[in-house]
Amino acid sequence: MKTIWPRRGPAKVAAAQEAKHSEFWEPCSKAFGDGTQRQTTRHQEKEEIMRDHFKILVIDDEPIVGERLKAMLARDGHRVESFVNPLKAIDRLQETDFDIVITDIRMVEMDGIQVLEKVFEKSRHTKVIMISGYATLDLAKESLTKGAFDFIAKPFKLKELRNTIKKAAKSLERGNARPESAASA
Repeated sequence: MKTIWPRRGPAKVAAAQEAKHSEFWEPCSKAFGDGTQRQTTRHQEKEEIMRDHFKILVIDDEPIVGERLKAMLARDGHRVESFVNPLKAIDRLQETDFDIVITDIRMVEMDGIQVLEKVFEKSRHTKVIMISGYATLDLAKESLTKGAFDFIAKPFKLKELRNTIKKAAKSLERGNARPESAASA
């Protein structure tokens, strides 16, 4: 027996598109640092996030993770380079400055703690975000003690990573710590 699915007519398609569009423009309340609250739209919030474009290095030995993060961050307006081999990523790090480094902790050639140390040898201002599918309290504590900006356990929601990147961006701005070559690039 053949199943016949109901078709969406033009009116239903238009209604679905309108609902999706209105959700994006839906007003929301936003708290500001001065204690005031103003009405904004999700569109305005996304534009605020996009104002700061950073140079980001992604290191993960799982190619799919690097590809997805690179695509998401590039859509957000950042300049992103992704590596599956941490040794090649460290070579690239020696050639150019990055504002933010997102690295997996467990990798074959070099672990994320070693990557963190190499990043800080070059620049103490670069924010390093550690990600791991083998998250333990000891591992998180060690990475944060050694200077990682944040630690995120896999699987994570992209919104969680975006929020962490926003916090790192604010930290860079407060310290005015963007490397000169990244700021001028």
